[in-house]
Amino acid sequence: MNIHEIISLSILGIGLIYIGYMIWKKQMIWVLHYYHRSKLKAEDKTMYCKFMGIGSIICGIGCIQYPYLKYFVSYYLSVVTFWIMIITGICYMIYSQFKYNKGIF
Repeated sequence: MNIHEIISLSILGIGLIYIGYMIWKKQMIWVLHYYHRSKLKAEDKTMYCKFMGIGSIICGIGCIQYPYLKYFVSYYLSVVTFWIMIITGICYMIYSQFKYNKGIF
């Protein structure tokens, strides 16, 4: 494992966590592309932002933990937890899209 992998995945993870925080806690829905929020009702905005933000944060945590688990624990454990967290985060976002935006687009 080289230092570039650790730095790049850590920066990506921190960026995803920051974006997730801004969407969830600050309700900055404009961060998302317009067609992802085009059919969103005003009363659903809070829950939509919560699920989209949490999904992004979970993906960010998955990116951050990967190189450290790979280096300190095990390659296989790091790959498994990385994919579990990425898939979980994406499922949160897809669930939010279908429930509150009535579809992906």
